[in-house]
Amino acid sequence: MKMKKGEGEERLKKKAVIGILLAVIMMSSAFSMMTHLTTGSDVTQPTIRKGYIVNPDNVTISMDGNTTSVLIGQNVQFMCSGNRTGAVTITGIAGTPTEGYLFFSSTGWFDTGVMTEEGMYNATYGERWELLGVQTPVMALSLKVGTKEVSSICCGTPLRVDFTSNLDENDCVDLKIVNPDGRIKVSNNQKFDDINVSQLLEYGSMNESKQINTTGWKIGDYTFQIKTKSEYACGLSASSAVKDLTIVKGEIDISAEKTTVTELETIKLTVTGVCGDIIWVNATPSSPHVLFVGGVEDTPAAADGQDNFDHKIDADGKRTYAVKFNDTGSYTIKVTVKGGPRDGDYDTVDIAVTEKGVTFDIPTTVVIGERLTIKGTANTGDWVQIAVDDIICTELKKLVIAGNGEFEKEIDTGTACSGAFSVPGSVRLKAFIDTTWPAGTDVSGYTDDGSMAIFVSETHLDAILSKATLPPGDSFEVYGTASSDYVEIVAISPKGGNGTGIDGLYGVSIYTVPAFIAPDAFSDSEIAKKINVSECAAPTPTIGRGGGGGVPRDSDGDNFYKKIKVDRGADTGNYTILLLSPGMDGIYGDSYYSYINSILDLDGAGPELGAIDVSNRTKEEIVAIIEDIIHVAGSDGFMWIGNIVVTQFDAFDTGESENPYPSIFGMHNGTIIPSQDINVTKLYTYPCPGTGGHTEHIKIWNNSDWNVTATWNGYTGDWHNISFNESFTLHAGVEYNYTIRTGSYPQIIHNHTHTTLDGSYINCTEFTDANGKRYNNWIPAIKLLRQ
Repeated sequence: MKMKKGEGEERLKKKAVIGILLAVIMMSSAFSMMTHLTTGSDVTQPTIRKGYIVNPDNVTISMDGNTTSVLIGQNVQFMCSGNRTGAVTITGIAGTPTEGYLFFSSTGWFDTGVMTEEGMYNATYGERWELLGVQTPVMALSLKVGTKEVSSICCGTPLRVDFTSNLDENDCVDLKIVNPDGRIKVSNNQKFDDINVSQLLEYGSMNESKQINTTGWKIGDYTFQIKTKSEYACGLSASSAVKDLTIVKGEIDISAEKTTVTELETIKLTVTGVCGDIIWVNATPSSPHVLFVGGVEDTPAAADGQDNFDHKIDADGKRTYAVKFNDTGSYTIKVTVKGGPRDGDYDTVDIAVTEKGVTFDIPTTVVIGERLTIKGTANTGDWVQIAVDDIICTELKKLVIAGNGEFEKEIDTGTACSGAFSVPGSVRLKAFIDTTWPAGTDVSGYTDDGSMAIFVSETHLDAILSKATLPPGDSFEVYGTASSDYVEIVAISPKGGNGTGIDGLYGVSIYTVPAFIAPDAFSDSEIAKKINVSECAAPTPTIGRGGGGGVPRDSDGDNFYKKIKVDRGADTGNYTILLLSPGMDGIYGDSYYSYINSILDLDGAGPELGAIDVSNRTKEEIVAIIEDIIHVAGSDGFMWIGNIVVTQFDAFDTGESENPYPSIFGMHNGTIIPSQDINVTKLYTYPCPGTGGHTEHIKIWNNSDWNVTATWNGYTGDWHNISFNESFTLHAGVEYNYTIRTGSYPQIIHNHTHTTLDGSYINCTEFTDANGKRYNNWIPAIKLLRQ
């Protein structure tokens, strides 16, 4: 390609200039610049305003083939030979991050706020050009005393406003200081509004006389922020982050994070005063039980284990110290100023120290071989060591105390702590806070921080239910092993004590079942195999108290078996099945009774003196009552919990919701998977009590082209049901989609997934309520059934 004379030389000059400026820009980005880079091409004319030299509302640039640095957000006025230019083109530089960027100005006036990429650009006007080094504004503000950044100072402490920036020194800024009463524009002959960057930088000087004088400032919270005034800052409108500062009194003060503590609990003391004051911190009177913790917080390392030390108030007017106490009592910590204008000023804080302690939260009985959770709460410390019968246990030698004071560890009673829990009888646990004994240490001569006794028993109770779901009129079997002469089976209706139970009578049905050893005590050999009893002769089962009757026991305990028929009039739904054993003492809890029927009043009519009326209690309440009876302190009784579902197999039935509210009408979407084939002709919707909750439309479909729909006919007739035009079958194990549009207030099952009364599956993929809010845990309570 041919070039005009001198053209190649001019291009080489441009490349050289670009290379030099790129190097300058790279170097400048490696440092926090105090002012932005300028050259002779920046001919901006500042002016005097309110006593400060400030810039106009633009950067005036002469396009003379030099370089100028500008900040994103500034206004630029391009000039040629002292006159404003016409149209200017600004392009990114090839091979740099700005490559591909292109901007135009028809008048020579350009707002750099449209630029987003830092770097080099070439501005051209005809044959004239200028290189622009574009940077993002930097406005980093910090508040310091000396070289230390602070968030609080004592009133009167000189404050440095440390400002790192690439603004021009003549850019006009406001230092916005807001105190509890409002904006501070002038204080102690120092001006903060309508100043320039040069003045602002003086407030960050290391010369205290130039720093902000806080003498006489109000006590309280302040905010600091720097904002440019665009009309006097080359058009730049920018601000720094807001910094918070608290002004506190200049007098000496000491406070404690807690004034009631436990032995050996480390707490923080906070001393505030005037920067530079020498202070004496000591227990008064002196005490060997006051131990400062050296190296923690600001506590001098030399003060470790001492009750006194001297120190110097920090630049922010605050010091924090760590202290603990190794004995109970009341202690006074004093801080005194030594020397200077405040010599002798002092303050004190009183701290009450209570005894450290551990409270166990463990069952009072445990069965050999079971898992046992050793847990409790400590009122201080980092860990506890647990001794079992005065020997530090390997598994419990260091249990970490959580932030809420709790500790926890699960052990196997058959093997843990050298077999201490594998022998029937009483075992004593002792806890020690923050001790460091190795496992196996005998601690019988030491005072513990908490203890309790656990009764270890050989008693056990294991059971199996032969079915999980069955219809009314069918039977299920309960069998297992127990180390007692008998067990009691308690079946609680889904409707609680007010329902009709499995036996067709009260909501609670109770069966007493004797234990036996031989398999021929019953005829079902398959059940004998399941419970794995020995092949020996069957003695006559004995029902009695405390294992009486002389029936020999094998190592696995005695066996029990009961076949229970569900009455055709029994409630449908989820029954809770409890198996109970009164334990080795033959009585339940702290009562005098060996049978739960003597403790519970099932019909509410009496005349059981002192019996607990459960005739109107919910299923959950009855379970809780029996649990309290079984697990009362000192009891060795046992309880096993299971459940069965009694349902009509010709219905897909979610059952009623235990917590139907909140409820609102809307659109439900989800999937169902039946547990068995179900013939369907209609849909029933459970309404919230006293409402008109119903389904207005339903569609069911699967991955094939098959689908069915049904629509509501309004509040006429049996309006809780809507009927399909023809019957259909939902097949077991097949996934179906559903869309249900509800009205009024249907009952809602507030779960993402749900197992129905018939053992089927339903979930919610999305529910959109009448207000447009979306959820994934609103399942409508429904029943799909035959007519």
